[in-house]
Formats: sequence, structure tokens, C-alpha cells
Amino acid sequence: MYKAFFDQVSFMIWIKDMKGKYISVNQNFAKLCNMKEEQIVGKTDYDLFPKDLADKFKKQEAKVIRLKKNLDFVDSINDRYGSSWYEIIRFPLVSEEGTITGIAGFAMDITRRKAFEEELQDSKTLQKAILDNIPHMAWLKDTEGKYVMVNEAFLNYFNRSKDDIIGQSDYDLYEKHQADEYRKKDLQVYKQGIPINFFEIEKTHLGKRYSETRNTPVVDESGKVIGITGILMDITEQKIAEKTLIRNEEKFKDLVTLLPEVVFEHFNGDRARQGITGHSMGGMITIATIEQFPSEYDGAMPLCGWLAKRSTWPVWSDSSVCAASPRGTAC
Repeated sequence: MYKAFFDQVSFMIWIKDMKGKYISVNQNFAKLCNMKEEQIVGKTDYDLFPKDLADKFKKQEAKVIRLKKNLDFVDSINDRYGSSWYEIIRFPLVSEEGTITGIAGFAMDITRRKAFEEELQDSKTLQKAILDNIPHMAWLKDTEGKYVMVNEAFLNYFNRSKDDIIGQSDYDLYEKHQADEYRKKDLQVYKQGIPINFFEIEKTHLGKRYSETRNTPVVDESGKVIGITGILMDITEQKIAEKTLIRNEEKFKDLVTLLPEVVFEHFNGDRARQGITGHSMGGMITIATIEQFPSEYDGAMPLCGWLAKRSTWPVWSDSSVCAASPRGTAC
């Protein structure tokens, strides 16, 4: 009955005595050797396989006997179809008295799995090479939020090794409130199934930082989301520059507002042209303003001396010489 069962399974099964001779094998084992089952009984691995492979099997079985426990091995074996990969599990046969009486084992063909693992490894190597050349923090997470892959920029930010990060989640790297927020965003991407950009402001060990993160779902052939990739761009310096520019613009606009008489309009036909002029300190403001905002005005006229008298402004401000001058040119 047991023999009939062993012949139905898809993997190879065998039993050996303590001398390494085969006592029983199933049909799949016999097919590998291209022999009948009864032809294999009484033979050893040296009768069936190349010497280097038989030596390897002998060492594996000696280790099983010495440790008195099941052991797993992965080996490549040549058969009539070529080279195939097998996962081999060997275990001792122990009598009721506790004595080892033989060795049994079974082997599963994992050639396709091995090829897939190699392709996956090649793909991961390529992905990592690409990720490491991205100057921003980049990562890949599985559906449980655990990191599968990160780039050098990510590791440098946390000052940790890859082994410290892979398999961890945001809850292992950030404060709980931050991790909760990141998980919420991940779940949003999972639910919608489309890339989403997030703008963030947070306090870090480097101070207040501004960042923009783009999370993108990773889908399999069926369209099922199986992970998330993310890229975080630190835009702190950009935001600081923008704020500085806005402050400078506000300062200049405040100055112009305080001196309303320095701005005038001259109508040339049906087209309005706007220029800027000022006297004394206003002249200095005029020069600085036109340099800072050259596209805001059609002309500029810093005044001093007699020309700076307010009584003469209507004459000059109504003159086409000033208002109709080329953009940015002082009259």
C-alpha cells in the first residue's frame, strides 16, 4: 500500500541502509536514473551518479547521521533532459531503541523556481543599480508596508545598513504618528491604484525639512497591487529660496506703495504703458526696483537735482520720451 502511494507522488522517494545501498525507490526516482526500480535496489550512489556527485551525497548523509536530524540540501543533477535543480530532504530512520537503521529522503524538482529566483535576483540587481543612481531617497515596499528594497540615499539618511532596513516597516524607523501617516498614504495608493504626490513638512534630526513624495503602486500581470515604490525629494532649499524671494518682493512693493507718486501711466493711443520714476531716495528705489522686476514696467526714470522738483513731474511724466521708452531703459 505504501509503495502504491509513493509511486503517485510527484517527487522522488528512496530508502537506504547504513551502507548506502538502496532498499526501495519510487517510480520517479527510477525515471531519473532511466532504470527499473528493481535494477536500482542494492546499488549505491556511486553506481548511479558521477563520482563527485556521489561524494557529495555521501557527505550529506554522514552529516544527517552525525546530527540525527532532518537536513535540507539544494543540488543540480544531470538527467536525460539535461541539468535540473532539486531540493533534497534527507532524514534518519530510527528504531524504537533509538538506533539509526538507515537513511530516507525525497527530492523535488525546483528547476523552474530556481530560474525564477535567478531572474528575480537579476531584476533586483538591475533595479538596485537604477535606484542607487537616483540622488533622492527611493524604496520598494510590500503590501504589508515592509521594505523590500532601498537605495543608497535612503541608507545614508538613516545611517544604517541594508540589513537593518530590509524587512522593517515605517514603525521601526519613525515615530508612531509619522509611521501612521505614511501607512495611511500607502493605503490610499493601494485603494486608488494610481501614483499620488504628497507634500510634507516635518521636523527631523536635520531640522525642519520640506519634501515632496511620489508613491506609485506596483501591479502584477493581473493588475493586482503587490507593492509600492516611492521617491522622496528634499525641496527644503527650494522652499527657502521661494520664501526669500517672496519676502524681497513684498519689501519692494511696500516701498512702492509708500511712494505712490513714483508710479505713473502714460497712454499712447489705446495702449497703456507703465513706468516708474522717483526723486532723491526715490531715484535709488527706482533703480533697485527696475533691476529686481524688469518685466513689471515699460520704462524707468530715476530723477535728481532740478528734474526732481515735483512741480516739473507733470511735464516729464506726460512726456512720450520717458513713458514710451523701451522696457527697462532709463530716460
